[in-house]
Amino acid sequence: MITTHAYSIHDGIPSMRDSFVMTLYDRMIDERLYRSVFFDRSMSDRFAFLALAKRESTLFFVETIQNTPAGFFWLDRAGMRAWHIHFCIFREHWGETATAMGHEAFRVARHLREAIGGIDVIVGIIPTWNRFARAYALRVGMQPTGTIPHYLYDGHDQTSVDAAVYAYTLKEE
Repeated sequence: MITTHAYSIHDGIPSMRDSFVMTLYDRMIDERLYRSVFFDRSMSDRFAFLALAKRESTLFFVETIQNTPAGFFWLDRAGMRAWHIHFCIFREHWGETATAMGHEAFRVARHLREAIGGIDVIVGIIPTWNRFARAYALRVGMQPTGTIPHYLYDGHDQTSVDAAVYAYTLKEE
């Protein structure tokens, strides 16, 4: 069973220890997932990752299975009623479990829409070279909307790359 835990701060007390959040970064590095998640090389270290989780404009979540982290995702504002989603699924959970985790992430997003409003669409922007992430977006119910030439910066290759854009609509027509 997948359980989703939101990072939040209530009355000055965080819902997750800083050291726990930083171990998620460490595991992502150990499993060599960094390039897929931070292809622009924007995340310099575990402290910057912690700052991302704490940022007010970010909604950060950890998904666990039997109280063990299986991955994480976060949402950040892309516009007035649009949010970007970012996933990191640890390797041992790739496959059907990863798909279930993606469905759970969108269940959480639908709940957020009901609770706080202001979310009509969730967008995933994926380098076209990342065929696994593109296939994952389809498996979790996102719809392809197009490609933007040279939209993303690949910090590893130091070049601009095309972006595949996927959308998950929350607003009922």
